[in-house]
Amino acid sequence: MDSISLPGAEIKFKESDQVVMADFDGNFVLPIESKIENLNLVISFSGLSIEIKNIELIESELNIGDFEIPYFEDISITEFELLTELEKENCLPIYHWTQLLGYFNTQKIDTDYLTLNCEKKIREFEYNPQTKTVLVDWNLIKLCE
Repeated sequence: MDSISLPGAEIKFKESDQVVMADFDGNFVLPIESKIENLNLVISFSGLSIEIKNIELIESELNIGDFEIPYFEDISITEFELLTELEKENCLPIYHWTQLLGYFNTQKIDTDYLTLNCEKKIREFEYNPQTKTVLVDWNLIKLCE
């Protein structure tokens, strides 16, 4: 299994304990255990995960292609100050050196679509703010190849 452009991303099958990290160029190879039949691939990067569910392995090799992981919605310092204390707990500060630039709101992602394996925007996905996981079905991705 290979992919590109997510340096430092953690990749694993949900059903397995084996984890690999993407290299500096975002490339990775993850061995597929033969005993796993229905695969859910989890790619984690900077606190957000994408879970590609219901992968059907037909061949001994799987190429998931190119994709972009969305990120948390960013908000300004002024917007942050208007939030309740509970809402503020779901925000991460954005710093450049020591200067506070704003916040990431982990309850929302920054786009209403995913770009996975094609130029088509995939809008049929779920975001779980408690686990900070985007869930998307493999059938939507494999049609884009």
